[in-house]
Amino acid sequence: MLISNSIARGAIGIISVATGISILLYLLRTTPEYIEPRALKCLVPTLAPENNHIPVPVIDRIVCILLPYFEDSMRTDYGRLVMMQLIPFLASIMFLSTVEASREGNHWSLMSCSPFSALFAYMTGIGIYLPTIFVPLTIRGRSRVETTAAGSSVSLARVYALIITQVIVWFSVAVLFAPGATVVGEKNSWIPLSTTVNVVIMLSLWFLYTPLTWFLDVTGVASLKGKTDAQKTEQDRNARRLLRDAFLVTAGINAGLYFVGLFGFWHGTTPVDHILKAFKHGFRVEHLMYAPAYFLLWDHFGAMVGGFFWVLTDARSIVDPLLYLVLSVVVSPGSALMIHAAKREQRLLKYVQSLGSSNKKLKTK
Repeated sequence: MLISNSIARGAIGIISVATGISILLYLLRTTPEYIEPRALKCLVPTLAPENNHIPVPVIDRIVCILLPYFEDSMRTDYGRLVMMQLIPFLASIMFLSTVEASREGNHWSLMSCSPFSALFAYMTGIGIYLPTIFVPLTIRGRSRVETTAAGSSVSLARVYALIITQVIVWFSVAVLFAPGATVVGEKNSWIPLSTTVNVVIMLSLWFLYTPLTWFLDVTGVASLKGKTDAQKTEQDRNARRLLRDAFLVTAGINAGLYFVGLFGFWHGTTPVDHILKAFKHGFRVEHLMYAPAYFLLWDHFGAMVGGFFWVLTDARSIVDPLLYLVLSVVVSPGSALMIHAAKREQRLLKYVQSLGSSNKKLKTK
């Protein structure tokens, strides 16, 4: 392991948390002209009818606050570019988070409460969730997960359930981007509904894949009942292979959307230099519709940094973090993160197979 010292890993965890908090404070301080009017509308005791898109406590406030960011971002080429990069990244991160939470070693950790993860991510941003919550928890649980084969295992029934729910997530992402409106007006009218759908799905995933896991286990589709030790071992290996392949498929989806987003921006009307100009406060005040895109762009940066910290603490050599940085530019940060997750799953699979081979040798002796 590149960073094997527990003190060094703990220091990276502290730096990661500080990075996430710093990004949040910076965003709140640099986009007040855009944030404050939305807060006044969405944090009142009773929401106005036009701001209440779903009559569910807490979720109604989240949708109310998120909606302007998504809706206004889709009104500019710059904003659509950021959205096309951020939302697929969010889907990938939530998949990675639920997989890590489903490992036996993390079964009773805070990470296993995916509704909390989704709630925190939507209330603060994935660029704050990933470095502030996900990275420290994975660092803390690493010894539980990787010291034994059982600690890193995910049941085959849970893997099937996770993949099914991930398909639902990607469907909600497709709904968000499908119309592809390029002008302000009625063509953007799908955004309130699609934003609501995305938030509700993310917050309810735990309530979908947990009962589904139980159903698949009880019905015998992926049950361990009546299995021999050899069959249980093979089923565990199949689960790990399936997870590895799911990570690679998710990497491919991210890469495809990444290039679609870049292609759309290249053929848009927003000058490329506006991306750099948007970092100036005065320019964002002059172009108010760039403020939500700027906020989401920093959220994206935070997620990239969080992914880098996670890769760094998991890396076997300096090649891993460097490859993550290169692939982040070439095929998107989401793809880079998923590729590393697939490599990690392959490493865990080899570790389990090596234990099996060792046991066989002992028995033959």
